[in-house]
Amino acid sequence: MEIISFNKGNFSVWTESAVVEFDEEELENSFMNIKLFVNSNESIGMNVWTVNYLNNKLSSFVLSENKVLVPPDIIVKSLHYENIKNAILEYLNEGDYI
Repeated sequence: MEIISFNKGNFSVWTESAVVEFDEEELENSFMNIKLFVNSNESIGMNVWTVNYLNNKLSSFVLSENKVLVPPDIIVKSLHYENIKNAILEYLNEGDYI
């Protein structure tokens, strides 16, 4: 895994695509589970959705007493590794999450 520096240390990311093959359509219209490793001693499981997947979920979502839409941790244009890495880098640098 690639080690990436951010303003409070280093991180690496494991993506579900390491064990499951995604075709180009899925990379644009789906979701992926990832595991974020921060500063070698913390790991965080995250859910990443594409914008298209979010829009599809929202268009079919009907608010009712028993239905809840649980949002993702990160939304990206596509599930390509570089997009996910850059989103996480922004997430860690801009927020006070870690």
